[in-house]
Amino acid sequence: MSEERGGRSGVHPLLAAGPRAADAAAEALAASGLSLSRGDLRGAMVSLHSAQQALEAARLHVVRLLAAAEDPGPHPGAPTRHFLADALGIGAGAARADLEAARATDPDTGILREMGGALAAGEVTRRHVDVACRTVAALPTGMVRDERAEVDRVLTAHARAFCPTDAEKLASHLVATVAPDGIERHADEAFERRAWSARTDRTGMVRAEGALEGADGAQYLAVLHHLAAPGRAAAGCEDDDRAPADDAQQALGVGTDLRTRSQRLADAQGEMARLAAAQLKLRTPADPPRVVVHTTVEQLAQRAGTAEDATAVLAAGAHPGPATCEQTGPLSSVVLQALACDAHVEKVVIDRTGAVVRMESVGRLATRTQRRALAARDGGCSWPGCAQPPAACDAHHVRWWSRGGPTELGNLALLCPRHHREAHREQWTITMRDGVPWFTPPEWLDPARTPVRNSFHTAAAATRAAGAALVRGRQLPLQLLAPGGGPPPQTDRPPDADPSPP
Repeated sequence: MSEERGGRSGVHPLLAAGPRAADAAAEALAASGLSLSRGDLRGAMVSLHSAQQALEAARLHVVRLLAAAEDPGPHPGAPTRHFLADALGIGAGAARADLEAARATDPDTGILREMGGALAAGEVTRRHVDVACRTVAALPTGMVRDERAEVDRVLTAHARAFCPTDAEKLASHLVATVAPDGIERHADEAFERRAWSARTDRTGMVRAEGALEGADGAQYLAVLHHLAAPGRAAAGCEDDDRAPADDAQQALGVGTDLRTRSQRLADAQGEMARLAAAQLKLRTPADPPRVVVHTTVEQLAQRAGTAEDATAVLAAGAHPGPATCEQTGPLSSVVLQALACDAHVEKVVIDRTGAVVRMESVGRLATRTQRRALAARDGGCSWPGCAQPPAACDAHHVRWWSRGGPTELGNLALLCPRHHREAHREQWTITMRDGVPWFTPPEWLDPARTPVRNSFHTAAAATRAAGAALVRGRQLPLQLLAPGGGPPPQTDRPPDADPSPP
């Protein structure tokens, strides 16, 4: 005990840790930061984030000490859970999660010892630890006992490389691979457990709840997620007098969708009902909505820029003016390029008097076969760190179609609406290397401009392979794991990459 008490104050480190952290926080809150650069502030944020995770590791250490100091009883851990829930006011569920995480990350006896070390080093977050704990609970007990270190390595590697949401998705692939009996057991009884109910509440809202068996559920979710993708027009916007600017742009993902995820899912349910009614001829189906843009070759060739850039070009007499959308009016160059990248193009030649001389269709959309190939290659949005599925993505021309880029697999990449717009801002550079899209960030984000790529979709397949190796009791090859520290896999540099822009 005398060794632990060291230091000039003689206060035990566990008793001094809280006040010291509070003093540091108060000092930071009192600082203005006006003398710091943006880089300094970002460094401060990274440092505080790492310190927050280290404090969380210390907190779990104290939870372990509390549990170890309990009097033996019929319900181990119960006094500690009650103390955490009541004295700290965090609730029973959070207290239970704290105790489970504390036990799992015990450096001597825990199942997730490497994960605990990564948390103490600030490399992962507490949410990652909770994801790992839930995953371990779903794995076969024998595997966790016999392959503890390998399971810990897989989950920690995912935590270091991916956000908690994506790490949990990868964990579901692991569980499905190593414990398929659970899926099969539930599948046998799923058909008998199917159910659906709908009622109208006192406010006139329709409330639905139910469960679908696997095949019907997969079809349902595929349609639901497609219709609920951010950027699709909200329900009830079919009338001609709708708010023109936002809705028409949102219909193709070029505006800002302010709906919550729950609202988008609700709108998708209504759209599914209308589509089904039209298919069943219960009402006359409306003509499909269409956004019409009138533009010229010069406008399509115009690069995106700031308002100051456009003013300067216009003053010099070189600006072709904005393209015009029938639904929204004048379009910015960013919106025009995003619309043009995935649209039906018709060429109209007009004479000096305004008469139409010739009209012809210009093919430029990716075919269904190409989209299936892109889904197989990219797995979803190819932007680094994005987990959007193929159905929510556009086929983006890496070399823009308006600049002579062909509609070929070697020039196409799947991008979700958000990242499609970002690509047309031309701050990031996209290049194809060996038939795969790589992304070079702007200098303000990465001074070295290191080419990066999305590894989430391939990590799911690697996770299943790692699960199969665990089932066979084999040591996991390094290629089945994300790197244990250092840059995550989506920041690997391709063999022929150059730090300078491609």
